[in-house]
Amino acid sequence: MLTHDPLRQINYLRQVLSHNKKPLAFLLGAGCPTAIPHPTDTDGTKPLIPNIDGLTKHIVKSFGKHEHKDIFQTLYSHFKEDGNDTPNIEQILSHIRLLQQVCGSSTVRGLSSQNLGNLETAICDEICKVMTQKLPHNDTPYHKLAAWMSRQGEIPIELFTTNYDLLIEQALEETGLPYFDGFVGAREPFFDTHAVETDVLPSRWARVWKLHGSINWYQSESESPVIRGYGLADGKKRVMIHPSHLKYDESRKMPYLTLLDKLKAFLKQTSAGLITCGYSFGDKDINNIIIEGLKGNPTAIAFGLLHGPIEKYENVLKIKRSNLNLLAIDEGIIGTRKGKWNKERIDSEYTGINCIKEGDNIKEIKFTLGDYQELGKFLIEFIGEDKDEEPGS
Repeated sequence: MLTHDPLRQINYLRQVLSHNKKPLAFLLGAGCPTAIPHPTDTDGTKPLIPNIDGLTKHIVKSFGKHEHKDIFQTLYSHFKEDGNDTPNIEQILSHIRLLQQVCGSSTVRGLSSQNLGNLETAICDEICKVMTQKLPHNDTPYHKLAAWMSRQGEIPIELFTTNYDLLIEQALEETGLPYFDGFVGAREPFFDTHAVETDVLPSRWARVWKLHGSINWYQSESESPVIRGYGLADGKKRVMIHPSHLKYDESRKMPYLTLLDKLKAFLKQTSAGLITCGYSFGDKDINNIIIEGLKGNPTAIAFGLLHGPIEKYENVLKIKRSNLNLLAIDEGIIGTRKGKWNKERIDSEYTGINCIKEGDNIKEIKFTLGDYQELGKFLIEFIGEDKDEEPGS
């Protein structure tokens, strides 16, 4: 049976993270905020922000008594008619927007353009309510990531995320680390494609690229159609949350395609290192960019840190790239080969490696960096090491 050395992967990650002269980026997915318990959590089951399944259940329940419940039920029935009894919120939003594209001034499948527009706005507003949370303290994995990023290097750290929340922004600001997210201005900051593409800010500024939009992005009727602000949508602006990947009108297409291009450009750089956490590889557009980027640049390397057993990641099992290491709690896919974690070289526990023992013997090895909390601990160790090295440097 093929096995992989977990300690070698830990050391490989440490080497990649230690190079401050090589391009490095993180991709954070929906699994990251679920690693933080909600302040009202009493039994360890309520995350600060739910994952896609949890968010979908909340939306379905909320719209059972919403003013647009009849419209929602009509739309929801489409999925049952098409053989999908449990659509998630991303599929629901995608369906609404697809119907809007073909509807025009008439109706489609029992819904008018106005019905669909009202429903989309209402759903996005409800998502905003769920996502508008604050980190409960300053010792979260977000703060630890921000503290690690604050180590100034010659090349800026880039942070890509599919999440709509403002947790990473909060952590960066509370850590005192400046960042650029593509918006410029003060009264109504607007998305500036040219500023994103040229990217001439100081290297100590982090870059934050929100690939699926954000709860504080709006589509406005002003000359700058994509602005950043606060509050729920109104008649003059709509929240820009776009997990679906349809061909949007220009105002929606601009930030989405521009930020995907940033991911493409990052992976073209010599010795680029990409680390994903909380990302299930469920986004085909992002997956294609990662795979094609790694294929076209053999000097690049990517680590997919996966939470839970590898078999639950169907999309991951289809990916075969020699410079993509997929590290789950029970197995790894390294160099395109899948194997269990080898316990022979492990003589003690390390951050990221959990030893399950029977007496004095190690029965099983669990690779735990797919847990965002564990990744935070792993990153914060670098800061301690830097401090220890300063006196002799």
